[in-house]
Amino acid sequence: MLDFSDVQPHQEPVKGHDGRDYILLEPTCAASCVYENERTKGMKYDEKGKSVQLIGLADSEPILVAECLYKADKDGKLPIDSAGNPRPDMKVGLGTIRAWPDRIVQALYEKLLEWSPGLRPKAKRDVLEDRIKEAEKELAALDAEEKNGTLEKNLPSDTTAISVSRSG
Repeated sequence: MLDFSDVQPHQEPVKGHDGRDYILLEPTCAASCVYENERTKGMKYDEKGKSVQLIGLADSEPILVAECLYKADKDGKLPIDSAGNPRPDMKVGLGTIRAWPDRIVQALYEKLLEWSPGLRPKAKRDVLEDRIKEAEKELAALDAEEKNGTLEKNLPSDTTAISVSRSG
């Protein structure tokens, strides 16, 4: 069973260079989708799948920050609606984010990537080629086990339970 009952989204208070209070919230699935869509829409590939052109890629970082940064309420807390969700009208606008010094936006962006490492830009070609080689070795080992009839003995049963909890 997957158990996420004790997982709460990361959030951190931010004191802006303008003296205002903000809350940086861990990227939601929706924020992650907006970010990834922005990152990939400007990528052009050749017939071999190699990226040959990147248009507007730098826009993705401030967009992710804008999706995750909220104006704090009068008590310095994340403003939420009646359903307990962050109020979208309290998001800091993209134009505001773009007007801030880059070092501030970069620090907020890095914090978001720390909380959601899956959003980090993908590895370079040589790293991916190494991963492919490793995967090919693993596939060859599985093929050999399957051929020898030992594969099914090593697979977990379909009744194996998985528990996920957040620590510390």
